[in-house]
Amino acid sequence: MKHFFKRLSYRLGYIRRRMQAPARLRKARGYIERVCKAQGTDVCKTPDEITAELLELIRTRHVLPFRDLISDYFELMLHIKGANPADFVFMNEWKAAVAPLGERLDPALAAAVDNKQEHSALFRKHGLRVPAIMGLLSAREGKAVICAEDGSGTPTPLTDVLREHKALFCKPLAEFQGRGCALLEALPAEDKLRVNGKEQSLNDFITESLTGGYQLLVEEAVQQHETIAAFHPASVNTLRVWTIWAKNGPEYFQGALRMGRGGKHVDNVHAGGICIGVKDDGALFPGAYVATDLTTEIITEHPDTHVAFDGVKIPFYEEAKKLCCAAHSLYPREVFDLGWDIAITPTGPLIIEVNSKASVTGMQLTGMAGWQERFRKKLLPEIQAVLRG
Repeated sequence: MKHFFKRLSYRLGYIRRRMQAPARLRKARGYIERVCKAQGTDVCKTPDEITAELLELIRTRHVLPFRDLISDYFELMLHIKGANPADFVFMNEWKAAVAPLGERLDPALAAAVDNKQEHSALFRKHGLRVPAIMGLLSAREGKAVICAEDGSGTPTPLTDVLREHKALFCKPLAEFQGRGCALLEALPAEDKLRVNGKEQSLNDFITESLTGGYQLLVEEAVQQHETIAAFHPASVNTLRVWTIWAKNGPEYFQGALRMGRGGKHVDNVHAGGICIGVKDDGALFPGAYVATDLTTEIITEHPDTHVAFDGVKIPFYEEAKKLCCAAHSLYPREVFDLGWDIAITPTGPLIIEVNSKASVTGMQLTGMAGWQERFRKKLLPEIQAVLRG
């Protein structure tokens, strides 16, 4: 009965959003025209063509709410001449497909998948390689201290740990897209430190990052393989590996490499980074994508270091795929798809974190092809197999 009313509520909400969509599309006309003007008539479809395609998507496919439809359409560069929306899967189509799996999943387990402290402990328990955990960073009596993960033992001042390790990486327990992550580096003066490349007083860091009982997970600063570092040395440039539960267990589905930009210490596209598809053999595609003010664009080299993408092969790529599948097998089949952030070190891959909300939109874009056929022939049948038990 609970699921019936939930689905009824969703259906009524969809009908309401569908009725509102044409009016919202008219309001978005100015944005559409700005995109077309920025791209140029040689590259871009006309505003009328784009509007017609969006109306058709609203009429024939479950791609609402409207803001997600607009976001997906332009992020996937479907406004470019020759791009066919029928080839692509929209994020809300994907969410609708996997929603029945989520309804069968224990909410506590679902939350634990994205909890960085919990999944790190799980992987360590099973001998899977992750960064060394220093503990939890918090403010106590106005001082930044690191405590053991279980709260036992005597807190150690952050300055003492930084003096020993020179650099630490901190991240929130349950955020994603790089929000709240920080590389901390030691400075000669103990009342100061470097946060994401910028000098800051320790007191200001405590005020900005550790107020209200907030905690950060503290890890070792990962050293990456020179091939990966060459693109952008200031950030750990991670692989995003997407795995799914298939008939014979978890299997690799697709991969991408993310790179920082402009000296930033995070590599997420939403933080201004770059993303490029990785072929099944570990070779990079010739073009990567970056977000712009209005849409996305394709580039063939890193804009800061001018290292070309074509011809580069990711070290330890097979090992990275096997590592992700082994880790995915620790979860029940209802955790159907996972996006893994993997660092490639000089000695092999390690798991930085896992996300249950990996972007289907971004993965299609980096793969340089839509998933509609794979969605119908591969992903939907695998989802139905899980539901049948």
